[in-house]
Formats: sequence, structure tokens, C-alpha cells
Amino acid sequence: PRRTWSPRFRQQVDPSTGNVHLTAHLPGVSRKDLSVELNREDRTLSVSAVSSSHGLFEKEFQISEDLDINRTEAELEDEVLHIVLAPARHRLAARKRPSYRPHNHYSADPFMNSFFRMPRVHDSY
Repeated sequence: PRRTWSPRFRQQVDPSTGNVHLTAHLPGVSRKDLSVELNREDRTLSVSAVSSSHGLFEKEFQISEDLDINRTEAELEDEVLHIVLAPARHRLAARKRPSYRPHNHYSADPFMNSFFRMPRVHDSY
């Protein structure tokens, strides 16, 4: 029987780009022993590896609709697997929207909001 193991994946989100970073230390794994596959239909990311010291490893991740599966990158460097998942374009557009919301008669532009709040000056002739 083959030995199996389960390395711990750490997930971080880059607040400036919205990219999701998955990293895992894979001791004894070389590039030829690693497989990272994307299934666009099921929106899954499958990682499998054979470590000379730990045995077989397999892990599958379900990819959210908020992430662009076509802009996924994976790299193994110094026995550390780095996977980067970029946000979907609709999520990027949402991030660029202003955080304030116009209300009542105010404009969506904060400068115009301050203009509308100014007291009106009536000229007398």
C-alpha cells in the first residue's frame, strides 16, 4: 500500500489586487512529480504529487465564480507550490466602484455632494 499525506495549504488574499494565493510546502516533490490541473467545466483545481519522503498526495479545490479560472498560475520553487487565482473581471469592476452611494438628490460625485450641501446665496439687485 502507498503512503498518503496531506500538506497544509495556506490561503491569502492580496487586498490590492484581489488575487487569491495558495501556498504549500511539498518536501521531496520535484516538478516532474507534480500535477496541477484545471477543469473549467466543473471549476475545480486538482493538485497531485508524489514525494520521495512522504508518498502520494492529492487535493482538489472548488473554484468560486468570483475567480477567473483562465487566469490561474502555478509554480513550484524550492519545494513550495505557489498558486495564484485572479479575480473575475466582474469582481474587478466592482472593486473600482466608489464605496459611497448617492442618496436623495445628491450626486454620485463627492465634490458635487459638498456643492449641493452649501447654503444657497441669493443675489439681491
